[in-house]
Amino acid sequence: MFQVFCKYAETGELLIVYNLFLSIPYEYSRTSN
Repeated sequence: MFQVFCKYAETGELLIVYNLFLSIPYEYSRTSN
C-alpha cells in the first residue's frame, strides 16, 4: 500500500486522487442535507 502511495506521489497524481476522495463525501453530505 505504501508503494502505491509513493507511486502516486512521484507522478503528482496523489493530489488529484486526494481531492477526489475529499470531494465524494462532501458532495454526498451536501446533497443529502
